[in-house]
Amino acid sequence: MPVTFSKDWTALAGADQLWYASLYSAQGATDDGVWFDTRGAHALCVEVNGITTATVRLSGSNDSTIPSDANDETTHTDITADGFIKLDRHEIPRWVKIHVHAWTSGSIDVDVKMIYSGNASS
Repeated sequence: MPVTFSKDWTALAGADQLWYASLYSAQGATDDGVWFDTRGAHALCVEVNGITTATVRLSGSNDSTIPSDANDETTHTDITADGFIKLDRHEIPRWVKIHVHAWTSGSIDVDVKMIYSGNASS
């Protein structure tokens, strides 16, 4: 199932756009996640809450087409405690997948936000 992003036209000043999605809400098991295209994003922000004993993995790929499996990805970071990660434009890979890589306990929420300048594609 693809990630569905919503847009908030009023959240930022000027012509910038904020796109956001809730990737997980009260997740209590491992999950492989879904790749999404970040082309044109100026910032990518990930907020993770509810980790007790778990790992949320942020993976990326600069392939020209959507990656097909784990062999196509590079792990950017493993998140093992509640927190916030921000990637700036030069750090954002073309494709991103955020998923619950390991889970023992916790009810995990993961939200992602991307900032685009001007008229980003819909």
